[in-house]
Order: sequence, then C-alpha cells, then structure tokens
Amino acid sequence: MLRRPTLAFAAVVGLALAVTGCSTTGSAQRDLAARLDDLDGVTSTTYTLTDSIFQLPVHFLKIIVATDLSAEDAQRIAHESCNPTIEISNLTVTTNDDTLAPRAVVTSQNGVDTTSCMDENELVAFSLASDVMNKLGPDYDGRFSVFLGGLDGTIPDALSVRTFASDRTRLVDALRALHNRYHGPIDFTGKWAKSGDEYLPSLPEFAAQLTDDADLDTLTPLIGRAFDLGVGDIAVNDSTLSVEITDDTAPGAEAALRAIADAAGITLTATVPQ
Repeated sequence: MLRRPTLAFAAVVGLALAVTGCSTTGSAQRDLAARLDDLDGVTSTTYTLTDSIFQLPVHFLKIIVATDLSAEDAQRIAHESCNPTIEISNLTVTTNDDTLAPRAVVTSQNGVDTTSCMDENELVAFSLASDVMNKLGPDYDGRFSVFLGGLDGTIPDALSVRTFASDRTRLVDALRALHNRYHGPIDFTGKWAKSGDEYLPSLPEFAAQLTDDADLDTLTPLIGRAFDLGVGDIAVNDSTLSVEITDDTAPGAEAALRAIADAAGITLTATVPQ
C-alpha cells in the first residue's frame, strides 16, 4: 500500500531539490574571478554568493588591484570582465582589501543593471587616480572613490572623485594632480576635518567642476585664501568661486576675496547659511 508523503517529507524533498538545483549557481562567477586573478595588475579576487531558497542569488565580486595598475593592465581587466558578460550584483575594484582604509582607491557598481562588464575608460581612469594617490605621498590620509560621468551622470567623460583629508590644503593638491593627469573634465568633491574624523556631521565641502582648459594657477591662490579666511563650503568651476560665510569666517573675508577674484577675472559669490 502506497502512502501519501507527509508535508514534512515533501518540504524536505523540496528543499533538497532547491539546493540541488542551485548547486551550480555561481560557477560562471567563480570562473570569471579565477581568470581575472591570473591577470597582470590583479592582486587577488574574492567572489561571494548569498543564496537561499527564499531569495534570488546575490553575487559579490571584489577585485583587488596593484596600486601601480597600468592603463594597459586596466584595459585587459576590463576586456576579460566582458568575456562574456555575466550577472554580478555588486562589483568592487579597489587597491586595498579594506575599502575604507586611508589611501584606498575604490570604484564600485551595484544595482539592477550591474553586470561583470567593466567600462574600459572608467577602469583606465581608475588607474590614473591610483597613480595620483601614489604621488600625493603617505601623508595624504583620505581615499578616492572614483567613477566616470559626474555625480548625477550629467557630465559625460568627467573623472569624478570623492575624497577626504584632515588638511584641507591637501584637497587642492589632489585636485591639481588629478587635473594635470586627466585630459578631460573633472568632477571633484572633498571634505575635511582637522580631527581626521570624516564621519562627523556637516563637514565643510570643497567641490570643483573643471574643464581640461581650467587655469588652476589662477584659481588656486583664491581657493587657498578662502581656506585661510575660514569659509565653509567652497564650490569652484573654470571662472567662478562660491564661498559660504559662516560664524567662523574671518571679518572682512568677503571683501578680501572679492579683491583677489576681481584682479584674477574670477566671479565671486558669497552666501550666508540660513
């Protein structure tokens, strides 16, 4: 006499089938990680799969590259990542396994449209940013978050860098170095705090959107003077400088900055936070 399987037995069988059906999940991703791991310029790769019968698989791929990654190696890595294009949920390229470590250079992608295929131009720009970080020296205590296209994706081909420094003058050093190395628009945002704690609330921000033709020799003295006078947020482009006048700003700062700006042919805008 045949007996109907119990609900418990059916659940166990269903679970076994589900696990069996997922036994090859991630094989293509593991193969890609292994192939990337063999390329020049790659220090190591880490692939992690989060999978269960209750959710779709989530694929995490971290690629740790050499700090002196060349443009040629970056191109080869990008090419291999697209050969073929496979599903990746979260893709990170970094010069340090600890992506929050000082001097780490990081680019990452995640979201519904994320795949393994990396943009060659973006990875070459990443290698350039890593070279800039090397040249800034060991006393630069921030890290670079790098991508192309501007913060909102509206500046095609812009090299976008987000960073932090405890010494605000080093932000100008970083901007100048990036502008000298990258032949295209720059979208740069840096925050600073003397304490070195980048997670403090309401840190002042230095933002720059520059074309390849921007004259930093003209802009830098004005930016440096604005720092010296203790302004808050600073925003600059090729021909304008905006500063925030706060309670900590030196008396007469606006007039002093306006005199320098007028002499240099730069339009100055000063605002007071409401």
